[in-house]
Amino acid sequence: MRYPLLKDPSRDLRLVLLRSVQFVEKSGCFFNGKPIEIICEIHSFSHEEKPEYFALSYPWKGRYLYNQISRYILVNGLVAKIGENLALALWTLRGESADIYIWADALCINQKDESEMDLHIKRMHEIYSQATETKVWLGVMYFTLDIDKNDKVVKLIREFGTQAIETGCYDALLAMRTAAKRGADSEARMWQDRANALVDQVLDSNEWSYDFPYKFLDFCDIYYWSRVWILQEISLSSRLDFLYGLSRRTLSPEHIQAAVVLFEVAQSRAASGQNTGRMDFSDRGLRGFRLSKFGIPLPIDRSPINTVLGLRSRYQDTPRGGLSLMELLSIIYVDYSVTSPIEFTEPKDSIFALLSLAKDASQFRDVLQYTMSLNEIFRETARVIIRNGQIDLLSYCWTPSERRRERETPDRLGPSWVPDWASYVRRPVCGLPPKTAFASSGSGPFPSMPVPDNRTPQHLALQGMLVDKIETVGEPLHWDHYANTYWDYINARRLLHYLAEILQLSRQSNEKNSESDHDIYMTQSDRSSVPYLTPVADRLISEQGDRLGRDKARECLEKGFVEILAYLDEHVRSEGKLRDGQVLSEELITYFQSMVDANETSPLLSVQGYVGISEGCEPGDQIYLFAGAKFPYILREVKDVQGAEDKKVFQLVGPAYVHGIMYGEFLLGDRARAWKEVTLA
Repeated sequence: MRYPLLKDPSRDLRLVLLRSVQFVEKSGCFFNGKPIEIICEIHSFSHEEKPEYFALSYPWKGRYLYNQISRYILVNGLVAKIGENLALALWTLRGESADIYIWADALCINQKDESEMDLHIKRMHEIYSQATETKVWLGVMYFTLDIDKNDKVVKLIREFGTQAIETGCYDALLAMRTAAKRGADSEARMWQDRANALVDQVLDSNEWSYDFPYKFLDFCDIYYWSRVWILQEISLSSRLDFLYGLSRRTLSPEHIQAAVVLFEVAQSRAASGQNTGRMDFSDRGLRGFRLSKFGIPLPIDRSPINTVLGLRSRYQDTPRGGLSLMELLSIIYVDYSVTSPIEFTEPKDSIFALLSLAKDASQFRDVLQYTMSLNEIFRETARVIIRNGQIDLLSYCWTPSERRRERETPDRLGPSWVPDWASYVRRPVCGLPPKTAFASSGSGPFPSMPVPDNRTPQHLALQGMLVDKIETVGEPLHWDHYANTYWDYINARRLLHYLAEILQLSRQSNEKNSESDHDIYMTQSDRSSVPYLTPVADRLISEQGDRLGRDKARECLEKGFVEILAYLDEHVRSEGKLRDGQVLSEELITYFQSMVDANETSPLLSVQGYVGISEGCEPGDQIYLFAGAKFPYILREVKDVQGAEDKKVFQLVGPAYVHGIMYGEFLLGDRARAWKEVTLA
C-alpha cells in the first residue's frame, strides 16, 4: 500500500476518504470475479487544513467469519488487502450517498515504519480528542453477519440502558454506591430502597426475554473490550457511537454503562435468590458471570467492559484523568485477583497504548521510542517512574528465581527491578501501592536519590536501609488451580499447613524475644497480633474493610483467624467430608477473602525475630527499606557483577509483609539518618 507523504510528520495527518454506497455501486469495480464493496482514497493534510473527520476504533482480531465479506478494497485506484475486521467496520460505516473522512490506524499509519509509528503513537491524544466523533465498531457476537441477530442484541441493550436511565434507576444506584464509599450508611440505605423499587420496575418489564442475560454477557465478553489500544480511543473521545455487527443501529456509552450497572444488580439478586423479573439466571455461570481458574465467581464489574467504561468516565470528568502512568499500569494490569483482562499483540504496546492517558506522559516522550527493544522500553519506563518517587513500582517485579527463568525470550529477561508488563504481573502481597496505608519508610523527609551512572544502565541506585537477614523460610502456599473452589480438601490442607507454620514462627519469635534485652515489637499488642495479621498482610479485604477502622478490622481478623483454623482442622481431619448445612461466619469468610494475595508466598522469620511473608525468598536474603517506599523488600546479594566491582550489588526478590515495620516503626530514633546507597541489578 502506498502512503501519501507527510511533509511534517509531527503535525500532518493522513485521512481516509471513504466513498459512499452509491459511488461504489456506480463504479462497478471487480476483483477476482467479485465486486469491490469498499472504495477509498488516502490523503495527507496539514494540521491547519485537515477537514472534519471521524476516528475509527475497532478490534484488530476476533471471530473469523470465513470470508463472508471481501477483504479486498480499492485504495487510491489500487487493490489492497486489509484485515477482515477493518473491512467489516468500513463496510458498516459507508454512507448511503455521502462520502466521509475517517482516521483508521491501519490505513493512516505506515505499519512497517517504526519511526512513523512512534510519532503517531505519541499523537493519539490529539487524533482522538480532535475527531468530530469516534465510530466504535465492536465486532460480531456470532460467527455470522446476520444483521437481525446482532441488531436484536443492540436493540435490547439500548432499551435496557434507556429504561435504567429514564426511570432514574441508574442515578439511584450510582448515588447509593457513592454514599456507601463515603461511609454515609443512612444515605446509602435511603438510595438503596429507592433503587430497589426502580430495579423491580425495569426487571419486570415485558421487553426482556429469558435468554437476555446470556446475550448481554456475551456482548460484555467480546474481544473488543479486551484490546489495550481502545482504552485511550474510548477515554479521549468526546463523542462516541457504538456499532455492532453490520447493524446500523447505534449505542451510546451511557446506554452501555447504565445497562452494565443495572445488570450487576440483577446478577447480585440472582446469586442471593431474589427477584430478577423475567430474566433467567438459573445457570450458575450467569449468576457469577464467569468462573475464574481458581473457582472464584467473577462479577461483571471485573470484566474488561467495566474497566474501559470506568476509565472513560474518569477522563471525561477530569482533564487527563488525573492518573500517572504508574497508576494506569496498576489499574490495567495488576488490580485483578486472577489476571488482567486487557490484552495486546505487540508487548511494546503494554506501555505505549497507555502513554496518551498518563498525566505525566511528557516525562516519557523524550525517553521512550517505539524503535527501542522491549527490554529497553520496560527498563527506561521503570527508571523514570522510580526516579519520580514512585519507588513501589518495585512491588510489581517478578522473583529472580524459577519464575524469571520462565520468560519467553532473552530480550524480556531484564534487570530484577524492572516489571515485565508482557507477562502476568501478580498483585503484591501487601496490596496495590496507590491504595495502601503502609508507610514502611516513614513520612520523610527523604534523602535525594543517588546520581545515576549512565555507564551501567542495568543498575538502579536507591537510598536503602538494612532491617535484618532472613533466618528461616517456610513452605510456599500453592493453591490447587484445578480445584473447584478454595475450600477444596487439597487447598484446605495446604492452607492449614501454611497458617500453622506462621503460628510456629510466631512462637519462635517469642522465644527470641525472651532471650533478648530488646523487643523488636513496640507493644505487646503488636507481638500478640503476629499470627493473625501476617497471613493477610494486615489487610481486611471486604466491602466494609475501608470503613471499619483499623481497630475494628483487626478484631474481625482475629476472630476470623481462630475460626478458620478450627474449620480447616475439621475439614482436614474429616478428609473433606464436612457435615451438611454448616454455616460459615462472616468473619471466617472475610479472613479467607483477605488471604487472596497470599498465594505463592512463604512464611519467613528473621534473625532478630521479625515474622512476615514474601514470595521467592530464601534463608540469607536481606530485608531492606527504601527511602520513600511504602513496602519493605527482600534483596539477595549477587557476586561478580560487571561494572560493579567496587560495591555490593543486589537482586530484587520482591516485596514483603514484615510485621512490626510496616508503618515506619523501624525508623524511630536515630535510624532515620542511616540511609545508604543500595544498588540493584
